[in-house]
Amino acid sequence: MEVVADSAFWTRATELRAHSGTIPADTLEPLFAGRGPPALRLLDLADNYVRTAGVERLAAAAWAGSLTWLALSRNYLDDGALVALAGGRFGSLRTLHLAHNNLDQDRSAGEVVTDAGALALAESASLANLRVLTLSYTGVTDRCVGPLLNAPRWRLSGLGLAGCDLSASP
Repeated sequence: MEVVADSAFWTRATELRAHSGTIPADTLEPLFAGRGPPALRLLDLADNYVRTAGVERLAAAAWAGSLTWLALSRNYLDDGALVALAGGRFGSLRTLHLAHNNLDQDRSAGEVVTDAGALALAESASLANLRVLTLSYTGVTDRCVGPLLNAPRWRLSGLGLAGCDLSASP
C-alpha cells in the first residue's frame, strides 16, 4: 500500500478495490495518512483484516468524506468500528457493506457487529445520505430492525439482513 499511496494514481483515484487481499490494518496506514485522493468515491476493503483500529484510522482520513460506496464486509469488526463510522466524516456515503462480521468468523473473542453498533449507525447525523446498508450475517437481532428502517436522519432504500438473528414471523 506504500507504493499506491506514493503514486500519481492515488492523487487522482476515484476507486480502489482491495477485496480479499488479507490486508491487515497497519498495512493500510499509508493510504489513511496525508491528503489522499480528493475524488475517491469507492473503497472496497472487504475480506481483509481491517478490524476496528483500521476503521478508526479510515474514519479519520482526510479524504474519507468523498466516499459514496464503502465495503468493509468480513473484516473482524465489532460495534466499536460502527461507532467510528457513525462519528466519522462519511457525509457523502450512500452504500455501506458490513456483512459477515459475526460470531461464525474465525476471530478473537468479541469481534462481532451487534445491535449496539447498528443502532449507532441509525442514530448518526453524519450518515444522513446513506441509502443501502448491508448487515447480513452479523449479530443483529429483531431489536434494531425498526430503528434501522425508521431512522429519522436517513431514507434507506436497501437493507441486507440475511443470516442475522431474526425471529420468524408468527
